[in-house]
Amino acid sequence: MAFVLLGTLPLVSRASAKTKITENTLRSDEQPEKDETDLSDENVPLDDSGTETGDSLDSEAAKDEVFTRQEHIEESKIAIAEKMVPAVRRNLAEYIDLQGVVQRWAVNTPGQVAVEIYDVNYGRVAASYNAAATMKPKSLYKLFYAYDGYTQISAGAEDPNQPYLGESTLGWCLDAMIRNSNNPCAEAMIDDPVRAGRVATLVQNLGLAQTASNGLMSSAHDISRLLQHYLTHPGWSGESWAKFLNSALNQPINLRKGLPSGIRLATVYNKTGFGPYESGYVYNDAAIVDFAGERRYIMVAMTSGAGVKSLANLGSALERAIVYQ
Repeated sequence: MAFVLLGTLPLVSRASAKTKITENTLRSDEQPEKDETDLSDENVPLDDSGTETGDSLDSEAAKDEVFTRQEHIEESKIAIAEKMVPAVRRNLAEYIDLQGVVQRWAVNTPGQVAVEIYDVNYGRVAASYNAAATMKPKSLYKLFYAYDGYTQISAGAEDPNQPYLGESTLGWCLDAMIRNSNNPCAEAMIDDPVRAGRVATLVQNLGLAQTASNGLMSSAHDISRLLQHYLTHPGWSGESWAKFLNSALNQPINLRKGLPSGIRLATVYNKTGFGPYESGYVYNDAAIVDFAGERRYIMVAMTSGAGVKSLANLGSALERAIVYQ
C-alpha cells in the first residue's frame, strides 16, 4: 500500500493553542468495575476515579496544576530525549514491520498480554500479538460512551451544557471520563438504555466481534478498530474532536505511566484502564501516537499480571524501532 501523508493532530493544551493536527486527520452479567490502585513506582493511592486520593480534579486550580505539571513533563521528556538520541534516524516515510519488537516484548513479559499496533499512514496492522483475545478492558469501555456522547453533541441532539449527573453537565462528564477516568458519569451512561442501545449499534456497525456488553469485555484488536474510528470521527464537529484530544493528552500523571511514559519523541493521546480482575491485576493502555505529524500509530496493549512498567517498556521499544535504525 502506498504511503499516505496525513495532516497533523492539534497538540492541544489548556494553556496554549500550539498546533500539530487538523480536523480532517484524524453488558455481560458483570457490572462496570472501577479503576483501582495504580502499580506505579511511587505507589500513590488512587480513588475510584483514578485520581490521587484527596486531590480532586473538580476545581479549576487543581486542573491547572495537573496541566502545568503534564506540559512540563512533556517538554522535559523531549529535551532529555534530544540529548540521548543516536546519530542515525530512520526515514519516517517508510513502512516499519514492528512484529519482532512486539513479539520479543510479549514473550519476555509475565502474565497475559495482547497487543495491536496499527500504522495509520499505511492503513495496516504493523504488529499483533494475541490481539483477538477477549480480555477485561476496565475503563477502556469509557471510550465507547465518550464516542456516543460527542456524536450526539455534534449532531445537535444533546447540549453539552445540560445537567447530566447532579450538577455535572454532559460536557463535563465526557471530559472527565477520558481525562481522569471518572466512574460515576460513565456508570450513569451504562444505565441509560437509550445511550447503551446506541453504543451497541456502534459496536455492531464497526464489526467488533470480540466486544461484549457494550465494551465491558473487548480485545486489543477491537479497541484498535474503535480508535481508528475516532481518527475519522464521522459526524463529529471540529470542536468535539479538539475537546477529546485535550482530554486524552492533558491527564493526571498517574494515568500517563503506561505507554506515554516510554515514548519521548511523539505526542501521545491515551486512555487507560486498570484494576484487579480474576486473572490478575489488569493494566491496559490505548493510544493515538503522533510523531510530529509525519507518522501516526494506534497502539493498544492489554495486560493481566504484567504491571504498568511493562507498558512503558513496550512504548520505549516501539519508539526506538520507529524512529531509529
